[in-house]
Amino acid sequence: MRDNRQHLVQGGPGTGKTWLAFEQAYRLAERESGKSVLLLCYNLALARTLEAMVAKRKPKCGAIAVRSWEMLAREIFQSARIKWKEPLDYEERRQFFNEVVPARMREIVNAGKFKPRFDGLVVDEAQDHDTRFADQPADDDGAGWWSVYWKLLHEGTNAPMAAFYDPGQRPLFRNPAAFDVGTLRRHLSQATHVRLANALRYSRPVFQFLKSLQSEATAPLVNELRHKGILPDGADVELHETAPEKAISKINEVVTNWIIGGFCRADDILVLSPHRQKSRSCLAGWDQIGAWPLVEYEHRQPGQIAHLSINKAKGLDSLAVILVDLKPFAQLPDEQSQMDFCMGASRARQLLAVVQSNNGHCRIGRTGKHCA
Repeated sequence: MRDNRQHLVQGGPGTGKTWLAFEQAYRLAERESGKSVLLLCYNLALARTLEAMVAKRKPKCGAIAVRSWEMLAREIFQSARIKWKEPLDYEERRQFFNEVVPARMREIVNAGKFKPRFDGLVVDEAQDHDTRFADQPADDDGAGWWSVYWKLLHEGTNAPMAAFYDPGQRPLFRNPAAFDVGTLRRHLSQATHVRLANALRYSRPVFQFLKSLQSEATAPLVNELRHKGILPDGADVELHETAPEKAISKINEVVTNWIIGGFCRADDILVLSPHRQKSRSCLAGWDQIGAWPLVEYEHRQPGQIAHLSINKAKGLDSLAVILVDLKPFAQLPDEQSQMDFCMGASRARQLLAVVQSNNGHCRIGRTGKHCA
């Protein structure tokens, strides 16, 4: 496949999409005497991870520019000298990012205010990049946000590119019909379709636990989980049900057992919550778990435990994951909560613990520097 110019790559959780996206960007950058490649994803946390990967393994020639969708949008706004005004209200923010920003990006590139600057394009989490604009007429066969991306390429839809996607990982609160891989196929000049069949990330206990998370909402995600051969053995998945005010003590217990037991390092642990803000989580007020600092994922250093929202963890994985602020899966009241549970659990490679609240989402904050 290395000589094909364009790929549409579909794969479920843990099939290696992000690693292959990085490798493809690397190969495109080193073609001929060096190319400029845009490596685009949706989440900022994933973009920071990809930036670190590029910094560690720089192409011998050419260049890779890593951007999250918001980073690219801000860059396009700046090129037209348009101020970025991000609302605080939740519904207004959704409208801003889903409708206002994409429409304004389209206006800017169509007016030629952001000139083509890349030779190739690689998109990870492609299912989160809409193939239709919110205001697009039904009879308009345009490609939504992708029409903007292609105008950034010297060769447009003929340029080398790859899109890595999984429809099952698109959030339920975003219109599922707004991404259609068939639209991409119709617009690209020579796209091949690739299917990554088997998960490569998980130990046997984690894989079996994920397969047990069955519901109508999670079916598109869980049914895509397959493996070939014998999965590596590992520790059993831990399920702990506790009162919200005692959740932090249970997290401390899990972390201490893992680290002192030699199963992982502190910086191998990722604590995930469905809440976008730490202040709404059981982690509120805590900046240390046991003897180890607790920091935002983007600021993690060796010896520190990271926390992040489940939605922002898409595309990422970690040796060890602790899920917090969720009821037991069978008691979850809505489809989005079920998706959050499944998506968060699918980030773990070998160690997974779920600290479940027996009173629903935890919203109790405490002051203090560490767990007792």
